[in-house]
Amino acid sequence: MAQSRVVADRYHLRREVGQGGTGVVYEAWDRELERRVAVKVLHERVGMSAAEEAGRLRREVRALGRVNHPAVVSLYDAGITEQRPYLVMEWLDGLDLARLRAALGWRLRDLAAALTLPLVEGLRAIHEAGVLHRDIKPSNIRVTHAGRVVLCDLGLARISGDTSLTRSGVIVGTPRYMAPEMIRGEAPTPASDYYALGLCLREVLTDQQVFAEHENAATLLWTAVNEGVEPVDAPSLAGSVPGGLVDLVNGWCARDPAQRPTATDAALEVLTAEAPVRSLGGLIAMVEDDGEPLALEIPGSLDGPLVPGGSSPDPQPAPADARRDRTLSGSFPAPSSMLSLGDVTQALVLHRITPRNAVSRLREAVGMVQRGEHREALDLLATIGTVGAERLGPGDPTTLTARFWHAVCLARLGSGEEALALLATVNAHTEPVTPPDDGEPAPASGSAPAPAPEENEKGDPE
Repeated sequence: MAQSRVVADRYHLRREVGQGGTGVVYEAWDRELERRVAVKVLHERVGMSAAEEAGRLRREVRALGRVNHPAVVSLYDAGITEQRPYLVMEWLDGLDLARLRAALGWRLRDLAAALTLPLVEGLRAIHEAGVLHRDIKPSNIRVTHAGRVVLCDLGLARISGDTSLTRSGVIVGTPRYMAPEMIRGEAPTPASDYYALGLCLREVLTDQQVFAEHENAATLLWTAVNEGVEPVDAPSLAGSVPGGLVDLVNGWCARDPAQRPTATDAALEVLTAEAPVRSLGGLIAMVEDDGEPLALEIPGSLDGPLVPGGSSPDPQPAPADARRDRTLSGSFPAPSSMLSLGDVTQALVLHRITPRNAVSRLREAVGMVQRGEHREALDLLATIGTVGAERLGPGDPTTLTARFWHAVCLARLGSGEEALALLATVNAHTEPVTPPDDGEPAPASGSAPAPAPEENEKGDPE
């Protein structure tokens, strides 16, 4: 399907952002509600009739529509285009768990408990709605800029008790994360989803992919059924991972589904007690790829100058080559536990901000401000300003710009006096300039850009 096509005379497909076992996902623009969305167009099934295709769509819609939880991707709309079913879902920013682990390695272990709790709560919501996910894997777990952890792609989900969506002899799911009973051909259960979740979290704890030594799928499946996953050694993780979390992960990885714990109140109490009160907001900001920050798309692209003396952010879409690694984006109101960076996140952000990447960190923070995520951006901007002053100098353009946007956040959160005090430190390093001919006030020479308007995208951005 051409990426420039408009689906249902409403959704403008802008670019392909990924493919899965059931379909292709596009970044799209909802012309009616003026918002960015994700459109998943299901693969055409050879030999499947139109009635079967429509039935498959109804099943996916039922699966997604019956779940309403912040840790589960939300469904907005569905339909048929060019005889192919499509789903419209919320647009999520950030990175998936696979890329986070690849970038952070063992350092992600310190945030394992904070990652696990929302995933278990989301999975319980899925199961309480009578739905099975059936394809939980690191690439289907996403962490957003605001620190929201989300289970994505219920494309292989089926309503409990419904007939299978697949034909006889076809394996459903990703072999590496399939529960032994599913490999044997038995019907999946909630315990099968917990097995896959356990393997994902085991990779976080050990920084090793499960069954990495088996390149052959047949050998991998045989090992999963007959030998299982080696338990995580709790003593080796002492001091960095709560023992109760290790016990839960080992239990979820058990070959026998009857031995796997579920999201009982007792299990959630263990996670709540052992998960530190730590924010995941800002986690994405510390991820770099080959020494450079990952390009993270935000509403109203920030490819224009952000340093003092530059123009205000350009609301036009970023060029394709600048969006090479960008993925689904959006925003979510963070609860109070996400209002500040956690100790580990703060330390890693501080460590990773350098003269080479400070501007990119700043772009991510300003993107949060433009999306209205002022509290989430506050700590990151404060960190950039502090590190910038120490490593780049108090009068460096990046330092001044960070402090300017920090003041914007403070002002919009009602801390006017603090905002004025911070702006005074910016003004001390700037010089006034002559206003332009149109009479509009211009920023001081060498000053930070004026804040973007509250509504920076009107109509189709293309």
